[in-house]
Amino acid sequence: MRKNLFLSICLTFWFLACNKDTFDDFGFYGNASVNIKGIEWASKVGIFKDKNLCDSDTCIGIILENDDESGNQNHQIIMGFLPLRKGKIVFNYTNPSWKKIKQKFTYYSLNGGDVVTGSYHISEQDESNYVEITKLNLKTGDIEGNFKALVEKDSIFTPKGEISDTLRISNGVFKGRINWRE
Repeated sequence: MRKNLFLSICLTFWFLACNKDTFDDFGFYGNASVNIKGIEWASKVGIFKDKNLCDSDTCIGIILENDDESGNQNHQIIMGFLPLRKGKIVFNYTNPSWKKIKQKFTYYSLNGGDVVTGSYHISEQDESNYVEITKLNLKTGDIEGNFKALVEKDSIFTPKGEISDTLRISNGVFKGRINWRE
């Protein structure tokens, strides 16, 4: 009897240790999927407190990164300066995309993981460009939501005289955990 109890306790500790939830080396935890111009891709997700334009612990930034088979980033979506609450949050128009404003959405296309080949911002500020936080547990940091946006390429990546490229980003979903560390 004692042997079985000891074995049960050991197995329980082993199971809990093997199933420990951890952030990766870059602070990412969770996953996401999105459709960009008709192409589905999966990504890892990082959710961080965002204090550049907000009071402490009132805003978050959500980063989605998609890597190729060599581990180089191909795509990156950044939803920044979002209020930490459940509900629908409409993205603000941003041009150029590097300006710091609240409720911002930026999409980057990358070559080889570090060369930006395109930077895209919200084309129009309206109810169809949003993130919706559907689940939020402030105690554990667990968070889930969905998003969609119509974005256009920043002018610095568009040759003079050409019409800016637009991308429809739809069916975006994410599930992760807020990384509360500094």
